[in-house]
Amino acid sequence: LAWREGPLRARQHHPPAASAICPRAEPELNPIENVWAYLRANHLAISVFETYDEIVTRCCEAWNFFANDTATVRSITSRDYVKTVRS
Repeated sequence: LAWREGPLRARQHHPPAASAICPRAEPELNPIENVWAYLRANHLAISVFETYDEIVTRCCEAWNFFANDTATVRSITSRDYVKTVRS
């Protein structure tokens, strides 16, 4: 995978992504980190799970609830610095 090969190789494989490479250890620049924080705070907080299957079930329920709430998805994952470029 290109991302494992470092920024230079990623640019060679995906030239448009060259300007959008996020530094490592910068979770605020990665929208999925905000998704996980939302899920933990709103659907998985203060939970004690008895089994692995219960964990998987609750995580799937939380994810499906989030995925079906398009307004929340847009709100949490949008970034002002990411713009759509059309050629």
